[in-house]
Amino acid sequence: MPAAPGSRDSASTDMIGSAATPESATILLGLVVEKVSGQSYESYVKQKLLAPAGITRMRLGRSLRSQAAPGEVPCYSQYTAKTVLDDSGTVVPSPYGGFNMLNHDANGGWLASAVDLVKWARIFDAAGPVLNATSITRAFAQPEIGVSADGSWYGAGWYVRQVTGHLNTWHSGSLPGSYTYMARLQRGFTYAAVFNRREETGTLDYDVLSSRMNTAWNGVTTWPTTDLFPKYF
Repeated sequence: MPAAPGSRDSASTDMIGSAATPESATILLGLVVEKVSGQSYESYVKQKLLAPAGITRMRLGRSLRSQAAPGEVPCYSQYTAKTVLDDSGTVVPSPYGGFNMLNHDANGGWLASAVDLVKWARIFDAAGPVLNATSITRAFAQPEIGVSADGSWYGAGWYVRQVTGHLNTWHSGSLPGSYTYMARLQRGFTYAAVFNRREETGTLDYDVLSSRMNTAWNGVTTWPTTDLFPKYF
């Protein structure tokens, strides 16, 4: 571990992908899942977590563009790196061989659309086939230490902040060639934004996304009642 337990907030600087815990610890958790379940990490998550939620398209990503899943958009970056997939020293675009995607499995290695992510976020709204009420409560529980100056804290995979009558929860993450932000807010508003480029020198500032989305949805007085999930699942 990069620090003694309890000595600093779990949202430390040693991070990558969509998990805010140190990357080695998150990957280790995936290996624990495999050891205990007797299945591959991907198979277990698909069978026990995604399928009960009605999510069927998510899968672990691959390192090369030639290995892209059907419908997977290309990832872009201004940066290059020597490939880590062999010893050739070949310089490649950072998203495609600059890191080994499969090594990141439990540490932000999933391919998902914005609709998939919103569908996943809804399992935290109420007890159901994936999470019971106790598990949801534990996921968002305020820790004894680690509450930030703005009143937020890091729970089990979510940043959390208490607002009037609700716990707002959110998370962001990126790898070379991708950036994602997902939030669950008061009045039942949940959204996910997925980009095929991470914030880099000279690119747009993704940090403004949250505040601008908050301004937009707070200005809506009437929402449509049509359920569009059946169009995608």
